[in-house]
Amino acid sequence: MFMALLLFSSCWGCAAIKAPKNQGTEASGPEYVFFPPLPEEPRIQFLTGFSNYNDFALPEKWSFKDFVIGKEDLGKRRVEKPYGVAIRDGIIYVCDTKKNVINVLDIAEGGFRNIRSEKKRKIVKPINIAVSENGFKYIADTMLGEVIVLDRDDNLVATLKSEDVKKPTGVAVYKDKIFVVCIKNCLVAVFEKGSWKQLYTFGKKGKKPGEFYLPSNLTVDGNGNIYVSETGGYRIQKLTAGGTPLKIFGQGLGDSPGEFARLRGVAVDREGRVYCADAMNNVVQLFDQENRLLLFFGEAGETPGCLTLPAQVIVDYDNVALFEKYASPGFKVEYLVIVTSQFGARMVNVYGFGRRTIGVESDMDE
Repeated sequence: MFMALLLFSSCWGCAAIKAPKNQGTEASGPEYVFFPPLPEEPRIQFLTGFSNYNDFALPEKWSFKDFVIGKEDLGKRRVEKPYGVAIRDGIIYVCDTKKNVINVLDIAEGGFRNIRSEKKRKIVKPINIAVSENGFKYIADTMLGEVIVLDRDDNLVATLKSEDVKKPTGVAVYKDKIFVVCIKNCLVAVFEKGSWKQLYTFGKKGKKPGEFYLPSNLTVDGNGNIYVSETGGYRIQKLTAGGTPLKIFGQGLGDSPGEFARLRGVAVDREGRVYCADAMNNVVQLFDQENRLLLFFGEAGETPGCLTLPAQVIVDYDNVALFEKYASPGFKVEYLVIVTSQFGARMVNVYGFGRRTIGVESDMDE
């Protein structure tokens, strides 16, 4: 566990600085954005961000047919207004709440397509998504009032719905269970894989531990514990899979470090560090398991590393290799932190959590 890195006298806009690659030379190399800023020990680097096909695509090959009849402008394939996000096997899935589709960004192969409503699968307002190890997609649709389950080939497998789930806004998968948060009924419903039946629910409207006030997102850690973000309760609750309250993160309503104003996405890493996206303050805050604020990153703006109305945040360990080329020399990325922005120049923002490796301090501190 690393020490708290935040200077509480700092304002949101002072959260990052840029470090040029070729310091001390006339050549101007790429610039790197770190959180916290140098000379503090950086733990998070902004790696890259994108909104459309051209931002991440591989160079395209032209065929004779393309020259004769023209080639589709794939740059028009873009993310319009993202909310939920997931990544699996080099593919990023984004819930686009403007086009009401799932954007499928194949980072590994350089492809871009959409999963949209069809005759055999109805998609109305996808808000959040989880993708399991077998490639099944679990899509929370707020207008349908259900979670849509698709297989690896995007075929409809099942729909998860009940009288308890009127407006699902978040979904998480752990082993044989599917956890769905309902913002309208202020509860979490638990479904079983395979039978797709609801097993039980927990929570009700309220502000006591184990109760929820406008719960909007949830995630699950490696031990099966659930983390629920409450937009109206201004806190993150950690609970067992059965709904027993364990911990509360955050200091309530406000715009100071450790407080929330418009809480959205939540994620947790393997060390138990909790990431919380705040759309009002345009930052992601990072807490340890003792509810101590370790650092925050992002700020309102258009420059790299900034966020505009961040919605969802996820942590990923399996696709680091795809983004290592963006890392600063001497900065070792341990895992990815991916954040969606509903507006701005970069709709999908990829950060790397890591540390400087031994022997590069003098290069970065000069």
